[in-house]
Amino acid sequence: MRRSGTLALFLILGLFLTLVIVKVSADNPAPYPLRILEIRDNTESSELSNVVKSLSGMDLTIKNVDTIRMKKFVAMRDELDGKYDAIYIGSGAYSTKGVQTFTSLNSGQANAHNTTDLMNDITMLKANAIIQKYINKGLLVIVNNDVLTQSPQGNLYKTFSPYSTSAGARSNVIFVNTTDVTNTGASSLSAKLNKTPYSTMLKQRPQIKVSSRPVDYSTDQTKVFTTGDKLTFTFNANNITDFRNRIINANLYMGVDSVLKMDENQLVASVPVTSSSGQITYELPKAYSGLLYWRLELIDQATKLNSYETGTIQYQDEKTVVRVLQVLPSDNMNSSLLTTTNMNQEYLNNKNFSYNKGIYDIQIKTMKIDEFNSSGYLALNGDYDMLIFGFRDEYNRYAAISSNAAAAVKKFISTGQAVMFTHDTIFEDPNTGNLNWKNWRDYFQADTGQINPKTNLGLGAPRTSTTTKIVNDGLLTQYPFYLSKPGASTPLVNTTHNQYFTLNLEDESVVPWYNIAGGTRDEQDSWNHYYTYSKGNVTYSGTGHANTNFPDWEQKLFVNTMYRAFIGSNHAPLITVYSPTASSIIPSYQNIVVSYAVNDWDLKDRNITTGFTFKMPDGTLKVMMPEKSVHSGTVINMTFDNPLPQGGDMSVIITARDKQGAMVQQSVPVKIQKITANLQTDRTVSNNVVNGKVQKNSPVTLHYTVTPKPIPYYAEKNTIQISNIRFNEVLPPNLQISNIAMSTTAGTITQTGTLEGGYTLAGGLNPVTYRLSSDKTTYIADPVSFDVTVVPTKNGVYSLTNSLLTFTDIGAKQLTTLPFQSIVFEAVTWLTKLSLQDTTLIVGDTLPLIAKYEPEDATNKNFDWVSDKPGVVSVDPITGIVSANSVGEARITVKATDGSGVTGTAKVTVIQPDLIISGPNTVNKGEQINLTASLPLVNQKVNSITWVPKENGPNYIDLNVDSGDSSKALVKGLNSGTVTIVVTATTENESTHVIRTYTKEYQVTVINPLQGLLIEGSDQVDIGRSIDLKAILNPLDADDQDKLVYRWEITGSSGGTLASLSGIDMQTASLKGLKPGTITVTVTAGGKSTSKEITIKGLQSLALPPKLQLYEKAKYNLMNDLFPQDLSDEIKISLVWSSDNSAIVRVLDPNSGPSGGYIEALRAGTTKVRVSYSADPSVYAYIEIEVVKVSTGDRY
Repeated sequence: MRRSGTLALFLILGLFLTLVIVKVSADNPAPYPLRILEIRDNTESSELSNVVKSLSGMDLTIKNVDTIRMKKFVAMRDELDGKYDAIYIGSGAYSTKGVQTFTSLNSGQANAHNTTDLMNDITMLKANAIIQKYINKGLLVIVNNDVLTQSPQGNLYKTFSPYSTSAGARSNVIFVNTTDVTNTGASSLSAKLNKTPYSTMLKQRPQIKVSSRPVDYSTDQTKVFTTGDKLTFTFNANNITDFRNRIINANLYMGVDSVLKMDENQLVASVPVTSSSGQITYELPKAYSGLLYWRLELIDQATKLNSYETGTIQYQDEKTVVRVLQVLPSDNMNSSLLTTTNMNQEYLNNKNFSYNKGIYDIQIKTMKIDEFNSSGYLALNGDYDMLIFGFRDEYNRYAAISSNAAAAVKKFISTGQAVMFTHDTIFEDPNTGNLNWKNWRDYFQADTGQINPKTNLGLGAPRTSTTTKIVNDGLLTQYPFYLSKPGASTPLVNTTHNQYFTLNLEDESVVPWYNIAGGTRDEQDSWNHYYTYSKGNVTYSGTGHANTNFPDWEQKLFVNTMYRAFIGSNHAPLITVYSPTASSIIPSYQNIVVSYAVNDWDLKDRNITTGFTFKMPDGTLKVMMPEKSVHSGTVINMTFDNPLPQGGDMSVIITARDKQGAMVQQSVPVKIQKITANLQTDRTVSNNVVNGKVQKNSPVTLHYTVTPKPIPYYAEKNTIQISNIRFNEVLPPNLQISNIAMSTTAGTITQTGTLEGGYTLAGGLNPVTYRLSSDKTTYIADPVSFDVTVVPTKNGVYSLTNSLLTFTDIGAKQLTTLPFQSIVFEAVTWLTKLSLQDTTLIVGDTLPLIAKYEPEDATNKNFDWVSDKPGVVSVDPITGIVSANSVGEARITVKATDGSGVTGTAKVTVIQPDLIISGPNTVNKGEQINLTASLPLVNQKVNSITWVPKENGPNYIDLNVDSGDSSKALVKGLNSGTVTIVVTATTENESTHVIRTYTKEYQVTVINPLQGLLIEGSDQVDIGRSIDLKAILNPLDADDQDKLVYRWEITGSSGGTLASLSGIDMQTASLKGLKPGTITVTVTAGGKSTSKEITIKGLQSLALPPKLQLYEKAKYNLMNDLFPQDLSDEIKISLVWSSDNSAIVRVLDPNSGPSGGYIEALRAGTTKVRVSYSADPSVYAYIEIEVVKVSTGDRY
């Protein structure tokens, strides 16, 4: 049994081989029934509807786009896998901001109920579902770029932003702007989706179309199916081009609620689909009465892409009896569900309904919390199927639960049985000094799925409501009352308000059913406005703020909630006692026959632990059958010597429990009577009944004996006789009487009745006449015996406990009645054959094996499963679900559990076909590498291998596949970057011709490493001058340029004196000439180096104008006229200035360096001034200076 997660399917579901009927359809491919889920921030307005209308090849007659808000999406619990072809996450802020926490009632608290713009992030539960069921399967996911700007960054950003990077990009995840969605141009989303590869991605899934199905509950609530009915589904398999080369299965699942995940444990029938139409059937087993939800799936086993259709049937078999304990607050019993103004008592069972009577019976017992704390908690397991704590405003203040009682409830929850918490049970009230709330919070907050943050939105009831809004639609909303039926009455509830903690929507087992509506609430917010929800076997109801006179709709919701809580929980086993019957009288000389059956309708509880004791008159317990594990459905049949030869009252106490500890106990009172009558009765059964079982349709002979007791001799003249002896027995139905063997001297017995209703045997025995014994000490009479041969015509338990003999005893005036020995046997049909089909799996596969058995009406279809190599293939010993663990072969054996000893065996082969890509994973830009694909196979041949670079791969590599051998490819690097190459191999099984596809991704990184360096710049420099030298990379676009470290140096013994370098750690350095000569400059970076020879040149020539005229006393700087003009200071220092006639022109400072060249005209006349280069005297220049008198303007 399972407490949470996936609820147990309350069916005895055998996974039996079902025949598929197929036919070939020649119809043209129909338009594709595209379905897209559009998720929006806080609006249900579609951005995508017009885009879909523009797509070609689609069936636009159906609803193509389901647009829902994120808050609704995270609360929905329907199956996402197989429902849609694509998912679009639309524009919006998707706020991660939470609700403010309040510590007291204030004006802002009521306004805070408007949570429309809060908590609109995705849950990781749903995000992972999109990744696993859509992205990883290659289905298209479209993400609005608004997701990338989510602030603060939440689950939405963290989940999808990696796909927007080059490293994490996937071809089936695309990002769009809102304008891309709304526009219709060439770059629009609609244009993109109409082209490959996206047009192909939208139409990948195999499509199932169910053409005939069982009558659905949604259309006819009067149609009821029962045990043994066959459900038949006819379907079309569309969008499949080649059935022969694909593994397509149709899988039928059956569950107890539409919102619960259906997996291999709910798989009841599976058929291979080899053409465009097919049929699948399933025979209904025993189950609890109510609704059964089916899902018919069409799946491609290679890609796991699928589609499905669903439906609901109403089922009647085992009456659903729910034993409920309602624990009331200590101060009053106003909210008792036994009060007619609170609950229409007819709603608690449907015995007076116009149709489907007797399907359920909810039996409620009430108890105040004081009694519950005192003693009521001591006997929960076995006495109740469900506990309800409620209803009252501030319930936990007025219903303080003790630690012992809370621990008992906690243990009850752990057995998987149902518990309902209600309004103000999980509520902290630390400000009042009342600590009654503490045990409720400490023991049960986690069980209820309520988590921090504690918002206290409901503190002080600032915004009450009387309306609710449905969230998920399933068993709780549909049965026994179809509350969600279109046109049903408005969901009106008693006044209520929000609670205090946040509901944990990250927990898959938490199913919100109704939210509080009204006012400014965001009624789709299940985080904060929850009203009714379930978490596995724990249910929560928001009822209790007003706790009397519940509206009719809410009363029906109570019934649905109690029913669903029971169905959705673990159940204690059921005990059916055949013998002894309650308060039966057993003669002390007869044996005691104990016969009972144990059943558990929870699928996982194949084994039940059971045992029984005799409670003797003094109260002692005598263990008669120690507890042992038996299969569900086992009939225990044991006979014991009577322990009370003197008579007395005793009880047979039978217990049964499942593996989770849910227990049931049944006590059968028995009266043992010491018989003083002069006749004794006895009955035995033929020896073909072994261990209480006999083959169906086999004759069973019942041997009856009436034995007169000896009577001590006394003087009696009259005949001693027992007269008026009558026999009467009522036989159970389906027990055919084939012969009555009784001598005429014994009497006559006749039969009346029918096989279907049961026969009655009645007749008279001749009087028993005593005679004096040969030793004349006693009176004796001969025993009377007869045989009745019966034939059980159906499988089942036959209880023969109603066989009586009446007579008038010696000297008596009244009749004496004695029973015959009780006999109980089970008619069975033993298995005669079990078989399994050999199969091949891939490592990691999980598959239920299907056992074929004969005959079809075998009684016990429970099998045991075992693997001879669990390391290769393990098998669930109960369900037969195998898991392929490693490469190899294993033999799986299925064993009958009915005692027939029949077994079946299959060979399961596990392979690990995996593409192996050999070759380098890096390539230099402009160079080539060879890659090779290989695929180790078993009984398969490779048909083709394709190599495709993902996303922008062609920008980085040139990929060429060998035309003669597709397992080889040549990759040339174009640009630096990492490319993922998708290699796909298609293989064919050589015997079955089944096509399989294997895919491997291989990453190749194109690198462009530094090959060398070149120094760019002049190869000469003048003394005192500088030149720039730049290190040029080869190639120019080499990788990691920003990480290069440069080092420049002048090499040679005297190089350092001829020139100097600056910027020696940069890509460009500056070289300055100091002295004439030749030097070598070397630069090193990235492990590469290069050198350049540079000549440092001195002064080569000097030039001055030929003449210059100056006035007397004038000064002049000849440096201004000296060529070259851009002489360095070092050159200027080496210049020497001189005058041929210092009396005419005087050089002011011949060796003044950079400030040299100044002359002064002294007197009229002409002379030359010479400048020479001291380092090379051959380099010089002259200028003629004419000095003239200064004119005064006086002509006389």
